[in-house]
Amino acid sequence: MRLRMCQALLGAAEAQALQAEGDALAEGIAPEAVQAAHTVAFVEAGATEGPAPLMFLQARAMSLFAAINQLEPDPRAIVSDPVLAAAAEAAAGLAGLLHFRYEAATGGNEAEAEKRLAEAGRLLQQAADQISDVFEMAARLRRPGSPN
Repeated sequence: MRLRMCQALLGAAEAQALQAEGDALAEGIAPEAVQAAHTVAFVEAGATEGPAPLMFLQARAMSLFAAINQLEPDPRAIVSDPVLAAAAEAAAGLAGLLHFRYEAATGGNEAEAEKRLAEAGRLLQQAADQISDVFEMAARLRRPGSPN
């Protein structure tokens, strides 16, 4: 229950932060100033030294993966959203890539780190392939006589 409450609070805070970031950029606030606000998140999370920033980023990537999967329809459905599927694969791949970097920074298990890197590469390649499929689908839709 505590984890659910923490995730709900984190989700609400991140939604507000994203809205504020979008508003700031729309109002002409310099991207560097927006980036400085992101730095505050690392400082407040105690993630500024050693491998802590990597763990913080990996957790964010894992949260992003989970959030995308909440948007995706039932995996048993006949049709899924190819954009969300690619985004989920990319988020999972990013989390794995950051985990590999964390293991490298902390001197972790080398064999396990290499397995994670290979899996991250596979997931990122899969995401790239799915993005190519989305481009092909978009090109078909733009052709004369296509439905839509």
